[in-house]
Amino acid sequence: KKNGHSRTAYRDQEHCEVTHRIRKKEELVGYRVEYKYHGQSYFTRTSEHPGKKIKIAVNVRPVE
Repeated sequence: KKNGHSRTAYRDQEHCEVTHRIRKKEELVGYRVEYKYHGQSYFTRTSEHPGKKIKIAVNVRPVE
């Protein structure tokens, strides 16, 4: 105080705080399916559980 007067001063101040939040998430995206046809193994991926049987498409062509 000087002569009964007070002096007020202002200044800008910035305070930052960094918070990290890490989450691990496992997600099922499909099934890797192995099936056998005429003695050969094949692989495919399905979005749903295939169960015990899987339908396949068979292409037939003449033997040359």
